[in-house]
Amino acid sequence: MAQFHLHMQSIGRSRSRSAVAAAAYRAGCKLKEKVICRDTGVVTFFEHDYSNKPGVAHSEIMAPDGAPSWMRDRQVLWNSIQNEFDTAKNSVFCKEMDIALPIHLTESQNIELARRYVSEVLVDGYGLVCDLNVHYDNPENPHAHIMTSTRLLVMGKNGEMTFGNKIRYLDDKKFLYEIRAQLGAYINRDLAKYGHPERVSHLSYKARGIDMHPTIHKGVGHHLNGAERALLNAEILKDRALMLKENPEIMLKAMQSEKCYFTLPELENRVYELLLDDNVDDGSIRSNDGDLSLSVMKIVQKSAAEIVEVLSTSKELVHLQALDGLGKQYYATQTRINEEKEFLG
Repeated sequence: MAQFHLHMQSIGRSRSRSAVAAAAYRAGCKLKEKVICRDTGVVTFFEHDYSNKPGVAHSEIMAPDGAPSWMRDRQVLWNSIQNEFDTAKNSVFCKEMDIALPIHLTESQNIELARRYVSEVLVDGYGLVCDLNVHYDNPENPHAHIMTSTRLLVMGKNGEMTFGNKIRYLDDKKFLYEIRAQLGAYINRDLAKYGHPERVSHLSYKARGIDMHPTIHKGVGHHLNGAERALLNAEILKDRALMLKENPEIMLKAMQSEKCYFTLPELENRVYELLLDDNVDDGSIRSNDGDLSLSVMKIVQKSAAEIVEVLSTSKELVHLQALDGLGKQYYATQTRINEEKEFLG
């Protein structure tokens, strides 16, 4: 299953952070930071050397058309922002986004995905200067760091573009929602382009209509002894299983947002995962050491099989023609089929 992740934070002086140091670490390079004492004006230089940092697959500064060359120089860019434009004691130097890249794509495909998203959405769409770094230090967790400017680009007195007023919408929830939605669209477009059935969604379960929260037992599990806890665990699982049986569209919504087609064993495995979702309520269905008890395992396996049997008769589920020569039976939801047709034109 492809995972969606986009997290945004601020890097600024109020938390004693340095954009130069952060940029050096993300890029795996050596940068010299210029620090000017506010009281005496004395200048001190600090060197941040991360040139031996492994896993930096791609590093690039991208800027809007017309931006001066110094904005594409990592050391000059972040030193200028810290010492010329954002000098107040509570200044925010940049916004940083870290995004998950799909493990289903190759390294070169993910680099191109990240470059296109940054160029078309953040640079051309919002006019931001972006310091992009793609990391592959863990092949199971490819991701990108994007440090962005926080000021408008304006024409300076010398006829050269420079930084102007602060961009206030960077702190709005609407902006975060928009860039999350756009990232999801870019990832899904490339997953489809390269023939992968997995899909991501920038929306929460609740926003997708997948509401798995039971109405009883919330928040009491950690007060119980072993026997009471076992009974509670069984009740919670029965609640979840009953909810899925009575509302099969919950499961299909979850599945169609994650894969455009799937087998019944894959569907059963996803049901299994939803039943065991520890985020559903405060009372864990696991033992203190994190293992599942035999009784819980039996309930989950039986419930998952029963739920898939109910789902297999749903009018929303479509049996697809053979997609490979291995004899596998694939299915998709009618809603997802319609979305894919519209998505791929």
